[in-house]
Amino acid sequence: MSLVEALRITVARELDVDLREIRGTWRLRGERPDVVLYDALEGGAGHVRRIGRALAVGELLRRARELLDCPDCERACRRCLFDYTNQRHWELLDRRPVLAWLDQLVLRASEERDLFAPIGARPRKEPSFAALRERLAGADRVWLFAGRLAPAGDEQEPAVLETAVAFLRDLAAGERRVVVGLVEPPPAFGRQDPLIRELLEAVSRELRTGRVELATVEPPAPLGEAWYPRLVAPARGAWLGREPVPALLGDWLADISAELPLAGADLPPQLASWLASWRRLAVESLLPCGEARQFRFVPGQPRDLRSIFSVLGQRSAERWILRDPWLAEGERNRETTARFLAAVAAASAWPAAIELRYRDPESVRDGESISRREQAVKLRRRISEAGAPGGTDLRLVPLSAKRQRARGFDFHDREFTVEFGEAGGRHVHRFVLTGGVDRLLDPTRECVVVHSQGPADLLA
Repeated sequence: MSLVEALRITVARELDVDLREIRGTWRLRGERPDVVLYDALEGGAGHVRRIGRALAVGELLRRARELLDCPDCERACRRCLFDYTNQRHWELLDRRPVLAWLDQLVLRASEERDLFAPIGARPRKEPSFAALRERLAGADRVWLFAGRLAPAGDEQEPAVLETAVAFLRDLAAGERRVVVGLVEPPPAFGRQDPLIRELLEAVSRELRTGRVELATVEPPAPLGEAWYPRLVAPARGAWLGREPVPALLGDWLADISAELPLAGADLPPQLASWLASWRRLAVESLLPCGEARQFRFVPGQPRDLRSIFSVLGQRSAERWILRDPWLAEGERNRETTARFLAAVAAASAWPAAIELRYRDPESVRDGESISRREQAVKLRRRISEAGAPGGTDLRLVPLSAKRQRARGFDFHDREFTVEFGEAGGRHVHRFVLTGGVDRLLDPTRECVVVHSQGPADLLA
């Protein structure tokens, strides 16, 4: 508890945000504590994501130690750990054991520096994905060793998956090729656990185009006494950790402690021999065949929309198109529509434009008997209250029976389409909702979602 509060208070002060906007919890992994910080605001305010960019982890721990080195108290006080947001836990807070633990980390870091010299390495000053991206600028090929994609039987926070996906996509940007070495390759698509499936689907385009490759590899031999290669880029450097087989969605970043500069294109013989032994994995069995997926929900089954829409990635689409005849009919359906859009945005991001196609209320028998304009006002209000940004281009298209015939469809299929503008043309994700939005969000009803993706001309 004291460690969580020390880090929470330090983050709030360093990022200059209200302490009420950041919460924290902890868990033990063996004898080592894991601290999980998260945004208190619904939907997230992005404060925690700034850790690692605006504030490196090592610097965060150093500032937390300074906070706890308090001359005014024996256990805790308002100068260090006490705040009105944690006052119900004041009797549990004690800075002394945390201060001693942080001092041990500093001592351990000093001992590690003594091991750098024999291999020509140096401490890694900025333990963050952002710092690694900067150091890799200009590299045309990167080898990333992760051992396995996810810890066995361990759940991770959504932010961990999002960070790993963003890192892989950034590494594979442009013409750079990224090879991920795995001691334990992932199982075939039908046998993957949700975390691995979401990660592979999120970078499926990079895998299919070859910008990201997967390979099987033997565990590396240590460099010097204790360092294991984790990421290698010719003419840039090799980043080293103390754990021989880390998980990409586990402690992959936190364990990296050293950087071995590489001045030329030629790699040290030990590294070159190890990288040459990597054997490429075929991705066809790891990804859904034909880029089509089906999600079947039965009555009583929770509706985890993140598993469906995480494939969109944390990027804003050009346009969402939702086609459902009843999405604007009645307060319940309008609320459900807004909740659906907010759930998709939570799994990806709000788009630049949203188009909603539904039946014209003035042509519906036994409807709620309100005008087309009044219905549109109510629907817009619901979507705004659900969190849609003010600049979103929201277009409502009520269709009468005549207009439906003119457009060539009759709402037999409810459909949600996401359009992205790509350098090589428009790319579309299409989700067919067999029961419509209302059935999808109702855990007492059955519903199937079928997802496909590809160039816009193939899915037209």
